[in-house]
Amino acid sequence: MLLLVALLGCGDKDPPQDSAIVEADADMDADSDTDSDADADTDADSDADSDADTDPTYDADIVPLFEANCTDYGCHLNRESINSLDATVAYGFLTTEMSEDIPSMPKVDPGDPENSYLFLKLEGTHVDAGGAGARMPKGQDPLSAEELALVEAWIDAGAPEN
Repeated sequence: MLLLVALLGCGDKDPPQDSAIVEADADMDADSDTDSDADADTDADSDADSDADTDPTYDADIVPLFEANCTDYGCHLNRESINSLDATVAYGFLTTEMSEDIPSMPKVDPGDPENSYLFLKLEGTHVDAGGAGARMPKGQDPLSAEELALVEAWIDAGAPEN
């Protein structure tokens, strides 16, 4: 009988241990689910970030900026000029021609805003680099910090056309 009580007593001690193990397993499973959920959230956030971080393009972002600040005022409308910002010809002029003021510097050096004369003219640092003339847009307020950052991001991204 004593043996039976001892066995029953042992049996009473085992369930709490088993239930503690079961609870620990449940906690681990819950943590795993939470971690999976967190991973899923992270993935969702990174997808949203990548959509929000789309590089600006010439056609979608730069042309409207030029139209609002450069061509509507008559400074860069002549299609025949290498300084033209007419949307149909300007991309080629900007990305293949050297600056007239600093012949060793391209107008736009894809991937390098600080070596792009266009950016320096818009930023107002072109004279420091050996350039000449007024800051662009000439006779108007300078581009806003956001607009200048857009041009910089476009050049830094490789100056994609579209």
